Amino acid sequence: PAVLEALRTNPVIADRLDRRWEKFLAKGGDKVNVGGLAAIAAGTLTNMTGNISFTVNTEGTTQIAVNTLAYAAVTLDDIAEIQSNVPMQPLYTDRLGYEVQKKIDTDSLTEMDTATQVVGTDNVDLTDDNIKRAIQYVDDGNGDPSERFQAISPATLMTFFGIEKYSNSLYRDVTGSVKTGQGRGFKGRVYDSDVYETTNLPAGAAGKKNFYWQREAVALIIRPNIKVDTWHADLQLNHRVVAWAAYGLKKMRDAVIVEMDGK
Repeated sequence: PAVLEALRTNPVIADRLDRRWEKFLAKGGDKVNVGGLAAIAAGTLTNMTGNISFTVNTEGTTQIAVNTLAYAAVTLDDIAEIQSNVPMQPLYTDRLGYEVQKKIDTDSLTEMDTATQVVGTDNVDLTDDNIKRAIQYVDDGNGDPSERFQAISPATLMTFFGIEKYSNSLYRDVTGSVKTGQGRGFKGRVYDSDVYETTNLPAGAAGKKNFYWQREAVALIIRPNIKVDTWHADLQLNHRVVAWAAYGLKKMRDAVIVEMDGK
């Protein structure tokens, strides 16, 4: 169905994570072992004389395991389907696909919740200084200056609307058609990052945990993409529909993700 295609191409969080590892499971398997490159310092030869020194490095390994199955399932009674003026199965198929995507998004944000860098105060409006400090954290962590994102709550979006330079920036970037790939939830840009609104953020003590990150912060593998299976149970006189996807998440670079406590 078209809606499932839209959910795959326009998720709020999933397509803002590092998906490059999926190709290594294209032929099967449920684990990807990613070798971490050790730091290498450049040396010099004065007056072009001397010998080159070779560093012996020990590379660590981070494993991304596809070990979670998200599903949403429903039984549709044949009689209820006949009595309904509107076909029920397409409506449920749309909803089931959405619920699976929402589960992946929620778990992605839970993985971000392990970030050790934090700005802001729980249940207090985020400030411009908080946002700039988050940017500095990721800069200090040598995060790539491109592909940076924010996931914020509706309450934090209202805070942003109350900051004139944020409001102007957000308005400018969403005026007209939304750029390809930015998708639903996109609210514009603030400083160097695309801003996405979501209601799936982890809760603080009283407020919400918003996030600022660079794409390499968290790896996500979905194998396969969301699928829908349908069959008819003849003896029970009903259809059964299930949407599902197997996936794995792993925080890869803590230095390029910041929890922003607020509302």
